[in-house]
Amino acid sequence: MAQPRRRGALRVVCIGAVAAAIATGCAPADQQDQLTVFAASSLRTAFDDIAKDFESAYPQTAVNLNFTGSSDLLDRIKDGAPADVFATETEEVMWLALDAELIDDPQAFARNELVIIVPNVDDVDVSDIDDVIDSGTPVASCASETSCGTIAQRLARRAGFAIDQDVQERSATEVLNRVLDGSAVAGLVYRTDALSAGEQVRIIELPFSATTVNMIGIVESSQSQPLARAFTDFVTSPQGQRALERAGFSTATQDS
Repeated sequence: MAQPRRRGALRVVCIGAVAAAIATGCAPADQQDQLTVFAASSLRTAFDDIAKDFESAYPQTAVNLNFTGSSDLLDRIKDGAPADVFATETEEVMWLALDAELIDDPQAFARNELVIIVPNVDDVDVSDIDDVIDSGTPVASCASETSCGTIAQRLARRAGFAIDQDVQERSATEVLNRVLDGSAVAGLVYRTDALSAGEQVRIIELPFSATTVNMIGIVESSQSQPLARAFTDFVTSPQGQRALERAGFSTATQDS
């Protein structure tokens, strides 16, 4: 389930010259401009920081973040859920949104990579992909109808590991949680998810590149398109890119 987060200081502010392109005048906090961002779960750490920085740059704005799997977020937009910005974990979901004429001006803003994780405990004797394959360890993944699940099926066939049919989640972040709570012995997640777990998990590299491209765009039905464009520009700005790099993302222009 998506988890909305409302941000923004409770104060009266007057916007500066840059923000004046979006709104003018001075308003009380309960009249702040609201910006709703639908973002893939793997972007949580980076987008929490980016939203905080954006609100500092645009103090009359409150950024509301909703995180879950990209495919589920797209379904919400199709169903008419109010959103201003859509940020995905893969290109494929963004192209679907574009084909449905739901998104304007999509652009790549980061790269991520899929890896296998196992609990970092002594009784798990798995250290590389050969151990995963030879032991027949089932690897939890996203459900096949999701974008990350489609990729997982393709990677499993290519690498030769087995998908855990009993643990199929809506996002890679949920797969991480299943490994952490012991429901799964291994999971296919994004590198940023693995890094967020710190020393609780061991990362198993795939024998080939499994890079995905993160995309961002403005929702066509947004009632705050100038503000949405300011946010997407902020994500691709040097400040936004630094937040993404801290979370473990690579730049969108980096070769995979």
